[in-house]
Amino acid sequence: MKSINKIIIGHDGKNPGAGWFLDKVTVKQEGNPKYDQPFECKRWLATDEDDGKIVRELVANQSQYLDKISYNVSVKTGDKNNAGTDANVHIKIFGSKGDTGTIKLRSSDNTFNKFERGRVDLFNIENEDIGKVIMIKFYIFGLYIN
Repeated sequence: MKSINKIIIGHDGKNPGAGWFLDKVTVKQEGNPKYDQPFECKRWLATDEDDGKIVRELVANQSQYLDKISYNVSVKTGDKNNAGTDANVHIKIFGSKGDTGTIKLRSSDNTFNKFERGRVDLFNIENEDIGKVIMIKFYIFGLYIN
């Protein structure tokens, strides 16, 4: 039997309460338990939890936290009247080895009400190593902000 090394698992994110904390998936060969293949996740598949992803690629015998890099992002909102926003802000970081994909900046590490006038908000993004950072793009409601 050829072994399975990688699976992709997720959901459509529709309906209230669609979020899911996935511990692990075990793929079994019927009648032959020595070929059972575990895929650990131990992460949320939810738009409002963790990194907001609802689809994950799982590799056999690896934790989802291996080879992850923390990117610390600080965002300063201008100090002008009505400078703050309640909009959904997303970021995409491009590096020499790839990009992070579009990530919603859902919760600031230093404040509850993010993107307020004259304030710096801190975000921690965990992702695969994308190499040396080349460019960052911010998106609000699908608009690209340079």
